[in-house]
Amino acid sequence: MDLAENVDVASYSRPTFFELVAEEGMIESLRPALRYLLTVGTQHAPHTFQPFLRFSDEIHAALQLLIDGYYLRTYDASFSEEFYGLKRVARTRSGVLRLHHRLRSLLFVVLLPYLASRRDKILAALKKHLAHRPAVLRATLAALRAAALLWRITSFAFKILYLLGATETFSPAWLVCGITMQRVTDDDLEAEAENERVIGEQRKIDYKAMAFPRRALNQSLDAVADLLRSALPASVFFLTFLEWWYSTEHLRPAPRMPVPPYPAPPALGLAAALARPVPGSLPPSAAAVVPAGQCGVCKTPFRNPALLATSGYVFCYSCIHDVVSETGQCPLTHLPSSVSHLIRLYHES
Repeated sequence: MDLAENVDVASYSRPTFFELVAEEGMIESLRPALRYLLTVGTQHAPHTFQPFLRFSDEIHAALQLLIDGYYLRTYDASFSEEFYGLKRVARTRSGVLRLHHRLRSLLFVVLLPYLASRRDKILAALKKHLAHRPAVLRATLAALRAAALLWRITSFAFKILYLLGATETFSPAWLVCGITMQRVTDDDLEAEAENERVIGEQRKIDYKAMAFPRRALNQSLDAVADLLRSALPASVFFLTFLEWWYSTEHLRPAPRMPVPPYPAPPALGLAAALARPVPGSLPPSAAAVVPAGQCGVCKTPFRNPALLATSGYVFCYSCIHDVVSETGQCPLTHLPSSVSHLIRLYHES
């Protein structure tokens, strides 16, 4: 029975492959979300947000350093790890994280991703400073590419082995940091709640010993910290959703449907329609002698002009309305028309 319980506890404390992949993906999605937020701000207030957009990677790294530093100090986990119910455990008998474990964790959680995001600018700076020494430049670039390739291959190999259950190390960064990852247990949650209770009671004692202005300031700061702690996960998902919603992939227009063939022309050709006499209308040759700015029906300057959409000619609205209502055709081209084809025109005169 004891052996079965130990096996169950061990299997429960080991995070699944998909939990760790989701945790890494959450970290990678925060940077473009912040950049999108600053981009929107720059579009509305360029003078205010343009400097922040230029240093968006640095701002993201500074925020991540503050947040993950706080979470590592308080929960023995980064923000995304604590969100998924995970914690870091030292590879020692006690399993307690020390200062060097937290510093190494910050190195791999914050500094290396920041350097990776600035890879192009770093390489450009190296090429600029080592331009007069091409041999050193080529050797440096080759070493950097080899190191990056080796890290990717090693990381992929560790992930495959972790997925197959052959190792407890998901990433080579865990070996360098001297840690492993476990799920948060009920005992951890109870200890955390007890710790928060003790801290809350200590705060009340400290507040009573403070003067009013200082007490009010500390209470306000603690309230803001608690609010940020609760609102941070929601804000992260909100920013990620906005970045996805307005991304180029989402706004990509749907593929155009094939254009259907044009309909066949009417049986009555244009020449036959022009030659066909219509009572009460002008002869076809009248279209060529109608002066510009005059109605083709009353031969006077336009009064309340209207365009007949089927032929493109402009008439007085009252004239063309009467002719089309009576004959059902354009008086100049004899194309079939109706009152619905009339478009009122408005101009200053």
